[in-house]
Amino acid sequence: MSKYTVLKLGGTTQFERERATVDSLINKGYKFVCEIEAADRIEAQKKYSKEYKATNGEVVGELKNPAGYLSVCSTIFTILSIIGCLILIIMGFESAESYRTREFAVLYFVGAGASLLVTLLIHSISKTLIYIANKIS
Repeated sequence: MSKYTVLKLGGTTQFERERATVDSLINKGYKFVCEIEAADRIEAQKKYSKEYKATNGEVVGELKNPAGYLSVCSTIFTILSIIGCLILIIMGFESAESYRTREFAVLYFVGAGASLLVTLLIHSISKTLIYIANKIS
């Protein structure tokens, strides 16, 4: 019987025997869950699923990670914002062609640039939140 260390990061669960591998995974952000004695890795996974999750009140399936939902929302928001920026640029070019609306073309271009900067800022904030959510869970 070998002693397996159970480590978790987000929805990923690792079962490791070697101390060096355990230390490297902990340095990468994995959290220590427990130690299980088993003959092989498959038996350790079965024991973890049955005993540890049942005694600690966890649901026997993997819990859904909120980072996945945030990633989808961030991607949809980024795509729609970039489309909005392109529409503002097209409107700027159309207003530049007319003598009466030529003054507003600059506003469209500045609005498109500002919208793109805000989109990139929100996208980077959401990527940071995804990273934090993966580290916590």
